[in-house]
Amino acid sequence: MQSVVAVGARGVRGRGGTGVSTYASTLSDALQSCGADVGFAGGTDLQRHPHALKNKLLRFLVSLKGQQRLTFSQAEHSWGVSDFFRKIQVHFSTFGRLTSVRSAYTPDIVHWSYPFPVYWEDIPNIYTIHDLIPLLHPELTGIQSDRMRKILRQCMQHAAAIITVSDAVQQDIAALFPEYSHKVVVLGQAVSVSCNQKMQNFSSDEYEKYFLYFGSIEKRKNIARLIEAHGQSGTSRPLRLLGNNGFGAREELAALERHPRPALVQQVAWCERECLLAQVQNACAVLFPSLAEGFGLPIVESMALGTPVMTSDRHATKEIAGQAALLVDPYNISEMAEAISLLDQNVEVRRDLAVRGLMRAQAFSMDSYARCVAGFYETLRGEQSP
Repeated sequence: MQSVVAVGARGVRGRGGTGVSTYASTLSDALQSCGADVGFAGGTDLQRHPHALKNKLLRFLVSLKGQQRLTFSQAEHSWGVSDFFRKIQVHFSTFGRLTSVRSAYTPDIVHWSYPFPVYWEDIPNIYTIHDLIPLLHPELTGIQSDRMRKILRQCMQHAAAIITVSDAVQQDIAALFPEYSHKVVVLGQAVSVSCNQKMQNFSSDEYEKYFLYFGSIEKRKNIARLIEAHGQSGTSRPLRLLGNNGFGAREELAALERHPRPALVQQVAWCERECLLAQVQNACAVLFPSLAEGFGLPIVESMALGTPVMTSDRHATKEIAGQAALLVDPYNISEMAEAISLLDQNVEVRRDLAVRGLMRAQAFSMDSYARCVAGFYETLRGEQSP
């Protein structure tokens, strides 16, 4: 695959990276393994005081331009301009249209890792749409539904292809945007957890002493019901919530007041990946009863580390988990409590889930993902050729 590919991404490999930044990093690794010449586009927003009035005014004035010129850095092999992602968001808020991009050194293809309100002129634009949660479940997110719908529609109009990460999201797109369903391709997502990482991170001192949830502490992750279910289960193992606060965190954590032993619930700030992998592997089980996901990366990451998983019995989480997780109704606290109790008391159930999880995780290996990505890019390149 001899192509120069720009991966449009924000905050890749930075501290406290999001699921989207992890996706962009994995996509870049997959493309490079297939022989593509890959660089990141957009860069990191570096303003020290982005919400100061002076910076807001400057950003507004610059964003009045409908086109941004990205400068290519040979040393970093990347395209960027100061405060790029904030500028394109301000431009869309002001004019309701995407910002166009040009550069003196133009890649063959740009793959935006998220539906950012931007397109690169004169080359194929690929957009990854991870989910339609703001449209389908607006009560679960702080993202404005109408604004997101407009961005998605314009991105789809400009897209040479639309990538998504699960069959469930492909079906959502077909239902809400049927006119663009022919552009959608499901490529899934890869999990890169090596055997060496497993051995290095294992700690017998903490092994199976706690249940773990990891991800943002927010409403759509169902944290309040999880806390209540943990309290009802009767387990003496702590519930460790590993992640930073997000949308609705205060209301979700208020469930601690209804926990019979609130001291058993431990909130831990997000940590570096090596520490995260260690905590996942050492957990008795990972509890991930999310109300809405496009994929559910913690499910597969946990399985790849041999840790049993409990997750939701619907939409993408059920699809990704397959037959390798304990599935529950995320709205049924009693059912979740019974599942936590089962995991707590039955070592055979945990062993069975661990074995099935390791097998399931193989479907999301980097090799498998890279082959899918390479096949898609070759097909796209053939379609774009005259």
